[in-house]
Amino acid sequence: MYRVSICDENQFFRDSLEKVIRCYFVAKGIKALIKCFEKSECLLKYPDYTDIVFLGMDRNRALNLDIARILHNKNPNMYLYIISNKYTYLDDAMDLKAFRYLSKTLDINRIITSLDMIVSLDNSISFMSNYTMIEIKETEIACIFSKDRRTFVLTDSGEYYPTTLTIKNWLCKLSDSRHFLHPHYSYIVNKKYIHSFDGRVITLRCKDGKTMEVYPSQRRMTQVRTALTQNRF
Repeated sequence: MYRVSICDENQFFRDSLEKVIRCYFVAKGIKALIKCFEKSECLLKYPDYTDIVFLGMDRNRALNLDIARILHNKNPNMYLYIISNKYTYLDDAMDLKAFRYLSKTLDINRIITSLDMIVSLDNSISFMSNYTMIEIKETEIACIFSKDRRTFVLTDSGEYYPTTLTIKNWLCKLSDSRHFLHPHYSYIVNKKYIHSFDGRVITLRCKDGKTMEVYPSQRRMTQVRTALTQNRF
């Protein structure tokens, strides 16, 4: 499921873009929750709606830039679209590592192509939990850990799913993924949810503010430090 925010001062543009996005996800059979906002500060009231953000930049540029940074800090996996007819904002889009830069003249084919890319990047993982088949995106998994001889999946929203798969099974399942790090034999962490690393403890933070501390094993510490050396906390 994707949570999508559309923010622009022009209601006609918001409505038109929402229609395109809603039709896309319906056609794909993918669940999507979409919220529209006139003012960017309202985005902060719904911090969960940051999987995909369409942000108009033509009004209150400085505020919009600050809010985009805040949202990105809350959800490093966010796909940010910068919307403007002014190409002077291209530098801002690059600084924010925006996914796409769109003009107010809707190019439906370009929007669809970019959404196809997002969907293709977000591989889904299926597993059994309490006799129910669960399917979530790789990027929604914050951590997988073992405790009291049970293995749990912690999602970005702070939910826990017990699973019969072992950590070894999960490592095989995620072997082709670029998102995960194995700092301890009992933990697999999603690098996108690492809030800080002080050289001794990895602190994970979910979208709902829930945190978890992971202590890398001594024999994996060098590997962990190397993997996280490029991360900014």
